[in-house]
Amino acid sequence: MIAFIIRRLLQTVIVLIMVSLIVFSILQVLPGDPARTLLGPEASPEQVEQIREELGLNRSLPVQYFTWVGHAIQGDLGKSIAFREDVTGIIGEHLPKTIYISILSMVLAIIIGVPAGIIAAIKRGGKIDSLISVVANFGMAVPAFWLAVLCIYFFSLKLGWFPVQGYTSPFEDLWLSTQQVIMPVICLAFAALASFARQTRSAMLEVIMQDFTRTARSKGLKEGTIIIKHTLKNAIIPVITLVGLQVRNIVGSTIFIEQVFNIPGMGRLVVQSIFNQDFVVVQGCVLVIAIIVALTNLLIDISYGYADPRIRIK
Repeated sequence: MIAFIIRRLLQTVIVLIMVSLIVFSILQVLPGDPARTLLGPEASPEQVEQIREELGLNRSLPVQYFTWVGHAIQGDLGKSIAFREDVTGIIGEHLPKTIYISILSMVLAIIIGVPAGIIAAIKRGGKIDSLISVVANFGMAVPAFWLAVLCIYFFSLKLGWFPVQGYTSPFEDLWLSTQQVIMPVICLAFAALASFARQTRSAMLEVIMQDFTRTARSKGLKEGTIIIKHTLKNAIIPVITLVGLQVRNIVGSTIFIEQVFNIPGMGRLVVQSIFNQDFVVVQGCVLVIAIIVALTNLLIDISYGYADPRIRIK
């Protein structure tokens, strides 16, 4: 198991290096000069050149890259061109909001989607199975931002149940915070919930048809025991795989959801930084998001090894 974890950890490091190279390269070829954007169109060439020298933009690309990576390892992601503040501090202010909403969305998707898939598999061919399948197909087809607009229109503007937008920390006002995050969490979780339901149903149906399940029934074991201890345990691997995929989807969807609901999280920060041509902040945000996703995938891989010892030799 230790060798398995080491291999996966090395793969994660390689992935992060590749991501850093790609992000740095793409941002370098984007149109516009950050120094000119910072000073405005009326700045003189001498002023622009001075800012470029202060920011290190006049150095060669390899020097800029290794300087950025070296500082990033020490927790220094540079200074924002637009805000004139440390990027680490800016990200530290916005990241908890995104993590909070993303975790709630993932938990909601799992605790509803997985049981729904189990029920659909047990009741296959029936009305409950058909209903769950229709809802799951609808959830996978509906874009998160469109669902967010519908939620705002019906539940906020028409019914007045929830605030239209905004974010309040649960440590400041738990009730107001709960009201504000209900719609964003549902919009983020809906597609993941649908995917969990479909994947769990498919995996359960495949395992239910296996010989050991029929043998367990022939021995007189209760149906609940068969489902929980035998069927679900063998069907859980594809669902665990899906968790890693849905983490990426939820993190990606936060860009749209935070814009719609005016939540000052990482997604909104990335969009603002792109419009401001603040490539230092964009680099830092993408790097932090990549680290979170990579570590999540690492934990998923490790969980494979515990769930199925055969995976450890791969």
